Amino acid sequence: MLYSYVANISGHFEFQYGSLDKKEGLSFFDYNDELAYEDIDSLFQDLVLYHDLNVPKDGGVFIVKGLPACLGEAVGLCRIILNSDIGNFSKVRKGEILVTNATTPEMTPIMKKVSAIITDFGGITSHAAIVCRELNIPCIVGTRNATVILKDGMKVSVDAFRGIVSIDK
Repeated sequence: MLYSYVANISGHFEFQYGSLDKKEGLSFFDYNDELAYEDIDSLFQDLVLYHDLNVPKDGGVFIVKGLPACLGEAVGLCRIILNSDIGNFSKVRKGEILVTNATTPEMTPIMKKVSAIITDFGGITSHAAIVCRELNIPCIVGTRNATVILKDGMKVSVDAFRGIVSIDK
C-alpha cells in the first residue's frame, strides 16, 4: 500500500525517521524544489506490517528493524558510537557493525572499516545510505531505537535485504 501511494505521485521522494519542527516521527519529503512535508504515521503502519512479515531465515526473532539502504548481509559484533562521540571513533575495529544515531562526514573513515551500519535516524538518501552504497556496505536506516536495544559487543546478523537485525547464535 505504501508503494502504491507514492507510485502515483511524480517527483523524488524520501521517507525519513527523525525530528522535524520538534515533532518526531516518519516524514515524507518531496525534493522537487519544495518541501512537501506530510505526516504519514498511518502509512508507516503499512511499512511496519511489511517488516513484521519478514522474519529471519532461521525462524528466529529480529530485535531491530528499519529501512534497507544498501543491500547485503553481515554478521559481527556491535559497536555503539553516537555521531557526537568523536573521542570514541578510534574504538571501532575492522569488521564490526557500527550502530549509531546517524552518521556524519567525520565518521566516514570509521565507516570504511565496518561490515555493516545501522542507524536510528535517516532515510534512503541520508549520509549513511549514500556512503554505504558507495562502499557497498550493508546498511539499515531509520530503526528508531537500535542504539538503545543493541549493546556493545553483542553478536548480531544484519539482513539489509529485509531491513532486520537478529541476535546471531
